[in-house]
Amino acid sequence: MIVLTIVGIALVVFGAFLVVQGRPGSARGEVGNTLKFEFPIGLAIVLVGGALIALPYVRSPSRSPGAQPDPSLVSATPSPATPSTTPVIPATTSLPSSPSGIQITSPRDGASVKGRAGVLIVGTARDLGADSLWVFDRDPNDKRYYRDTDEPLNVTDGRWSFLNQPIGDSGSSDIGTTYTVAIVRATPGCDDKLREAKPNQDGDVVYSALPAGCVEAASVHVVKVST
Repeated sequence: MIVLTIVGIALVVFGAFLVVQGRPGSARGEVGNTLKFEFPIGLAIVLVGGALIALPYVRSPSRSPGAQPDPSLVSATPSPATPSTTPVIPATTSLPSSPSGIQITSPRDGASVKGRAGVLIVGTARDLGADSLWVFDRDPNDKRYYRDTDEPLNVTDGRWSFLNQPIGDSGSSDIGTTYTVAIVRATPGCDDKLREAKPNQDGDVVYSALPAGCVEAASVHVVKVST
């Protein structure tokens, strides 16, 4: 590019010199034949020199509006990530249930109760088959089970309820005591044993351990706050 510019300038200067020398009325005007020949040649040399000077600019890498960029000069741009089409399934929550399928839904654990009024126990049961449900109070001191009814719970459409009263002793000596109400699942054999059990002299059917075939399936703690 630089060489073409230098050569072009030299040709322009040389051609201009010839034009000036060949102009009528110059110092060499007396040689008519030579003047008529040199003037057009000088002009041609000027034009060629000018073309050489302009050639690098004509060939410069100016990009037309529709020209495509050189792929090697274009930096790689990451394509936007395609959003996932996998549906998002919201997490669900459910009330905890025991492995036995027995659940106490009311009252809440640690609820305050009055001894004489007792407490309404509500719950659900599933897949009992031939088994039955019984309600026991578990004494916090001697850990023994006190049977609350002579018959098992009535389960209808997987639901059951029982008004457990009284809670604790008849007096006020046990106010502030936490009692455990236990729901016991009984096989047919254990069910027969519970039905046939005889009360003690206080009128209670008490077990230091549940008979074979009976298991504590669910329980809730209640606190006696008054008589």
